[in-house]
Amino acid sequence: MDISMRMNFFIIRLLSILLSLVCFQDLVIAGENPSVSENFVFFGKKVISLEPVEELKIEMPDNSIYYFGENFYASLITRLMETGRYLLVDSSKNYILNNQGVSLNQQWAGSVTPVATIHIKVDALNFQTGSRGERMFYGFDERMGNYFSDGTPIVNEFHFKLSADDLSEFGDTFKSKKSIPFDSRSGLNLGDGFNINVGLAGTQAQYARYHSHLHFQLTLESWDHVLLDHRQIQVHGSGYFLDLAAHYHGYSAGVTLGRKDVMSQALKKAWSRSIDAIDRSLVNLPMVAQVDAVLQGGTVLMGTGPFSDVQPGVIYELDNFPGTQIEVDSSGSSGSAGHVRQGDPSQVTVGALLRQVLPYPPVAENDASPSAVESIVLAAEVLPDANILPRSSFSSTIKPLFKPLLESLFLPYRIGRYFSYDQTYHHEADRHEEDLQSGRKVSKKSMGKIVSLFKKFNFSNEPWALQIGLTNQSLQPALQSTLQSNEKPWVAVIDSGVDYNHPFLHKSLWLNPNPVTDLDSRKDRYGWDFISGDSRPYDDHYHGTQIASLIVAVAPTAQIIPLKVFNPWGVTQSAALYSAFKYAVDHQAKIIVCGWSTSIQSIAIQKGIEYAQQNGVLVVTAAGDQGVDLEKTKIYPASNAPSYDNLLVVTGVDEQDQLFEDSGRRANYGPAIVMIAAPAQGIRVAEPRFREARESSTGLAAAIVAGVLARNLAQYPNSGTYQDWVRDLLSHADSVLGLSSKVRGGLRVRAK
Repeated sequence: MDISMRMNFFIIRLLSILLSLVCFQDLVIAGENPSVSENFVFFGKKVISLEPVEELKIEMPDNSIYYFGENFYASLITRLMETGRYLLVDSSKNYILNNQGVSLNQQWAGSVTPVATIHIKVDALNFQTGSRGERMFYGFDERMGNYFSDGTPIVNEFHFKLSADDLSEFGDTFKSKKSIPFDSRSGLNLGDGFNINVGLAGTQAQYARYHSHLHFQLTLESWDHVLLDHRQIQVHGSGYFLDLAAHYHGYSAGVTLGRKDVMSQALKKAWSRSIDAIDRSLVNLPMVAQVDAVLQGGTVLMGTGPFSDVQPGVIYELDNFPGTQIEVDSSGSSGSAGHVRQGDPSQVTVGALLRQVLPYPPVAENDASPSAVESIVLAAEVLPDANILPRSSFSSTIKPLFKPLLESLFLPYRIGRYFSYDQTYHHEADRHEEDLQSGRKVSKKSMGKIVSLFKKFNFSNEPWALQIGLTNQSLQPALQSTLQSNEKPWVAVIDSGVDYNHPFLHKSLWLNPNPVTDLDSRKDRYGWDFISGDSRPYDDHYHGTQIASLIVAVAPTAQIIPLKVFNPWGVTQSAALYSAFKYAVDHQAKIIVCGWSTSIQSIAIQKGIEYAQQNGVLVVTAAGDQGVDLEKTKIYPASNAPSYDNLLVVTGVDEQDQLFEDSGRRANYGPAIVMIAAPAQGIRVAEPRFREARESSTGLAAAIVAGVLARNLAQYPNSGTYQDWVRDLLSHADSVLGLSSKVRGGLRVRAK
C-alpha cells in the first residue's frame, strides 16, 4: 500500500472516531428497553418448547443469500440458555436442547412439560442505507412482503451492476445524459447527515446512514393450547457506516461486500435485542410440571425437567384441584421431589399436571391479533467498517488525489444540485388538489392557473399531437369540461418516480384517500418508493417524469400514481416490481404504465400482470427499443402479451408513421405481439426541476396511448371492462398501410 493510500486510511480512521463522538452526543436515542430486572427472583428453570423459525432468506447487496431462520433459532437457544432461567426442548417435546450431561445420575424417567411453546412469525426484516437516489432497501416489510423477498425459493431476478461499464438490464432507458458532475441525476454523492468524503485510490468513501428493522409476532401457547401472550415486537436500529462509492458510479465489489458486512452486523444487533424481549415475555410465567410417581411415605416425584434446579419451598398446585398444593423439597437430575402441603393427597395421581403458585394476568384465548406492540429502538452508532481494501483503477497516486480536489471545487454546485431535488411535496396555495379529490367544482382562479400551466408546457401544438388528432381546439374544451367531472382516471406509473412538484404535473398527482404511515413516520399520501422503501417516490433520474407528463398532456384530468421501482442507475428488485403492481391494483388504478423493457424473463413482472388481470386493470407497456422482431426475440413485458389479454403492447413511429429510429434506438415490432403504434420520435416531455426535453422511445409511445385511454375514461366513465377500452381504442385508430407487417392491423392511435 503506497503512502497516499496509507494517509487516506489514517484520515478515514480519524474521521470514524470523530463521527462516533458526534453521533453519540447529538443523536436522540429513544426507548431503550431494559433486560430482565436484576431483582428477578429465581425459583427454578422453566421448560420452554421452541417451534422452528421459518427459514426466511433475503438477497444481500452482493447477491448472496442471507438466511434468517436457522441463525435466529440457534441464537435464541444460545441466548436463553445463557440466562440460566430455562430448559429448552424442541417442538417434539422429547429432546432437551443443549443437553450435555442430562442423562447422568438419573433417578427416574422424568417427564417434560413445557411452560410455553414459542411461535415466531416474521413480518419485516430489512436494511436500508443512504438517502435520496442512493437509498436502497434490502429485505422485506409489511408492505413489500411477497415471495420475491420474504424467504420462499424465488429471490431477486435483477442483480446489481458490478461496475459502471455494465449494461443495465433495461438497456439505455436509465442512462445518464451528461458526464459527472453535470449529469442528469441529482447530487447523490454528498453523503447523509455528515458530509465527510475522502478520495480513496480513485474510489470515493463516505459515511452513509443505515436503518434496520425486525418486526415479528411472538405467540406463547401453554401446554393445553391456552394463549399466554401474543404481541408484535418491533426492533429499529440506525446509525452510520463507511460506504465505498455509495453513489453507485463505478460500482465495485468493495461496495457490495462492505454493505453486506454492515447489513449482517445491523440485523444481528436487531435480533439480539429481540431475544431480550422474548425473555421478558417468558420470565414471569409460572413453572409447570407433571406428577411422575407417588412414593410410600408421601413423597411426590415431579417432572420439572432435568437439572431444573427448582428451589426448595416452591409451591405447585394441581391444575384440576387448585386447593391441593405440593411443596418442593429438593431437585435433581430427573426433576423435583416434594410433599403434599395442603389439600387431599388422594387427588395427587400419576400424570396429574401441576402449576407453580404465582399470580399472573389472565389472557384471552384464540386471539388472532397482537395484544400489544413492543417497540425497541437501538442506540444509534457508527458500525465498524468492513475490512476490505478499496479497488484501485488508477496506476498512479496523482489521479486519486486530483479527483477529490476537483469534486471540492464543484462542492457549491453539488450542494445546489442535492437540494434542488427537494423531495417534499409542496401544497399549492389554492389547494385545488383537494377540490379535485372531493369532486367540488374548481374555482376560476384555480382553473386559470391550471390552464396557464398547460399553455406554458403546451404539448398540443406538437407534431405528434396533431398526428393523433389533438389540437388546441380539442384540448381546451376537454380540459374545462372534464375538470368539472367526478371521473378522474387513476393511472399508475411504475418507473423511476415522478417529480410531483413539477408545475405541469403537480395538480395531476393522485392523493391517497387512505394513507398509511411508513417506517419513517410519513404517510404514503401520493405513492410509494419500492426501491428505497419509503413514501417519497421522487424522480431523481428523469424517465418517470417524462412518462407521466405525456399521460397528462393527452388526458389533463388523469391522476398519476407515482410508483418508484428504479433508482437513478436502473437498479431494481423483483420484490419492488411485483409490489408496485400490487399497490397499483389494490389502490384502484385503472391503468398501469410500464414505459421500459428488459430481456430478462421475470416471474415478478409476469405475476404482476396476472394480478392486474385478475382485478380488471389494464397494463400498457413499451415494445422496446432494440429494433427486433418480438416474434423471434423475447423482450419483456411485451413478450408476455400472448398469455394476458390485459397487456397492451405499444411500439413507436416517426412523423411519417414509420417505425422510429433515433440516436441508436429503434422500435421493436411484430404483429402477433404489438397491437398499436403511437408517436415516439423527438417528443417534447417534462423533466424534473421544471425542465423539458425532446426524447425518442417506445416508452413515450406507451405513455401517449395510456393518455388516450385515460382521456376516453374521463369522457365516458361507464365504458365497461378493459377489454371494452381496448376495443374502443383500436376501433378509432388509423390504419397505416406501411405498418401492416409490423403492427397488428397496421394501427396507429388516434384520440377521439
